[in-house]
Amino acid sequence: MKEENISNSNAVQDLQNLAHIGLALSHEHQLGSLLEMIVNAARAMTNADAGTLYILDPELRCLRFCIMQNETTRTKINAVDNPDAPIPEPVTLYVNGAPNNANVSSYVALTGEPVKISDVYSAQGFNFSGVKHYDTVSGYRSQSMLVIPMRDHNDDIIGILQLLNSKNATTGKVTEFSERHEVLVSSLASQAAVSITNRRLLSGMEKDLEEIRRLRQAEEELGAKLRKAYLTTEETNAELKAAMAQTIAVRKIWMFFVLCLILAGAAWQAFATGNLGTMLSTTEGTHEHVADNGSIAIAKVANSPVSANLSFVGQIEPLSQKVYLSPFGGKVIEKYYMEGQLIKAGEPLLELDTAEIGIKVRQARSALIRAKKDHTQLKEWADGPRVSQARLNQARQRAILDNLKRKLDEAAVLFDKGIIPKVELESAQEAFENQKINAQAAEDEVKSLLALGSRDQLLIASMELQNAQAELDELEEQLAKATIKAEEDGIILLPASEEQRQQELKSVEPGTKVQQGETLVVIGDLSGLTIRTKVDEVSISKLSLNQLVQVTSDAFPGIILDGWISAISCQALGSASGRSSGGKPPVFDVTVTVDELSPEQQSKIRMGMSAILNVTVYDNPDALVVPISAVESGYGYAQVYKKNPQTRGFEKVSITAGITTLEQVEVLSGLALDDEIALFPYEVMQ
Repeated sequence: MKEENISNSNAVQDLQNLAHIGLALSHEHQLGSLLEMIVNAARAMTNADAGTLYILDPELRCLRFCIMQNETTRTKINAVDNPDAPIPEPVTLYVNGAPNNANVSSYVALTGEPVKISDVYSAQGFNFSGVKHYDTVSGYRSQSMLVIPMRDHNDDIIGILQLLNSKNATTGKVTEFSERHEVLVSSLASQAAVSITNRRLLSGMEKDLEEIRRLRQAEEELGAKLRKAYLTTEETNAELKAAMAQTIAVRKIWMFFVLCLILAGAAWQAFATGNLGTMLSTTEGTHEHVADNGSIAIAKVANSPVSANLSFVGQIEPLSQKVYLSPFGGKVIEKYYMEGQLIKAGEPLLELDTAEIGIKVRQARSALIRAKKDHTQLKEWADGPRVSQARLNQARQRAILDNLKRKLDEAAVLFDKGIIPKVELESAQEAFENQKINAQAAEDEVKSLLALGSRDQLLIASMELQNAQAELDELEEQLAKATIKAEEDGIILLPASEEQRQQELKSVEPGTKVQQGETLVVIGDLSGLTIRTKVDEVSISKLSLNQLVQVTSDAFPGIILDGWISAISCQALGSASGRSSGGKPPVFDVTVTVDELSPEQQSKIRMGMSAILNVTVYDNPDALVVPISAVESGYGYAQVYKKNPQTRGFEKVSITAGITTLEQVEVLSGLALDDEIALFPYEVMQ
């Protein structure tokens, strides 16, 4: 009872300690201090002499040392607050693509299983060369160890807590960590992981808010610049109008001056010849005709081709890619290619070691033989040895029963005649009843054996035989692919898609261990090209499948490729909030295909080059066009001044404008070919 009370008291004390620690962790906002508090609490709970906290780096797939404490060597390192502190190299989780289970910390990070070791020098299954080297350099003696994973609220491992040398509180001697220590530190690690995650989320939110403030400030500055630019533009337009009006006035003055000179010359000539009155009359009539018609510049509505193009920049990729996967797990023993090498169909690429797959094939063959044997036995079960033996036993028991029945009948007759006592009759009756049970058991045995060979059992055996055969066929097919050969001509590439690059494909070299289904080689088809680009939401509606595209590039000048749009994404890429909150604008993936390349083009074009894609989105070879200076336009309207052939005056006519270039405007309606219009509307207005 006393021990039970002590145990309950310790449990209550442990819960109180965990509650206090959790409260303290929630109040700490500095990551370095938070991690140091976690190690201090774990050491205090277990009376550990030393402790190390690793944080998992998911991108580099390694464990980074953050906190190192050792009471004996008086070591206290906080790599978060002091990045220049002397700390060991990170612990990699994978070595040559294989899990690093030799290191105890990486093993716990990969498996999530706690590890408790009484003495690292006698422990098996892990490589403690790093610990032993530390002991040699520092004079320390590492003995007991407890390694606990730190799991967050999503049950994801974010770090590792490693404790060394738990000491007896009374004697001070190093002892192994107890089950209670493991439970307490696991609870602490979970609380700590949640606190670390919360700290990271809070830090991320603070960064996001700061970025939002920065973007808003930049938006306000840009808006101010735009407003200033707009005002400047308006002022410049006003100055241009004033200058144009001044130019018109100067031109009219010059025209009047020239006219005066002409009249003066004509008057002098007429005075000299005596025809001054006639000349004045003729000159005045001519002046009236020019003022009405000749002072306004005129342009005619003409036919001209009009087109509109969109240009995008994309990246060149092969026409198609063939990805070769490892048919089974094993080591690479031969490599017959180099990245970037041209390859022919049928040429060998890699050769894999067949030791492991060979074992599986032999096991599958053994399983197939057993399945065939079981199927044959069930197929012939009714006539098989076990059923035949059971039937013989049934017949024998039935014969014995019949014999005992005859003897019982005889004993009954003799008893009725008083020849035998009742005891013999009862004995014969008991023997008959016992044999009756034996005969029934023999009959039941035959029925049960026949049930083992029923149609259902035969069907099960048939399916197991088919499964065994299918498994053997699959393994033999994998074994036949031990030498991986190219199935088509092409070039050895690294994977071109972003998703494949993110898989961190390891370099395949002789001796590399590969898993079944792992990507080994990618061969690109160079007979044609695909160019991938991204198109904004404004332009995407102008594109359609099978639309022709002209492909050029500064990387291969003089070459023009004809392609077509083979794919348009139906879903935009970009931030969820889009432009409304300052995020990335939505864009759409578009793929352009060039079906064929000549040998000369193949020699000059390389994968990964950038290309310019020109798409004609509008083409009208016989468009009606007018000079851009003849059109007055504003919000929702466009108009010109058309000359009336009868009155020879100008009328305001509304038009529907199409494509506008730097020099001319396409007219969709409102004018006809050869209509005369004012080249400069302001001349008509003045």
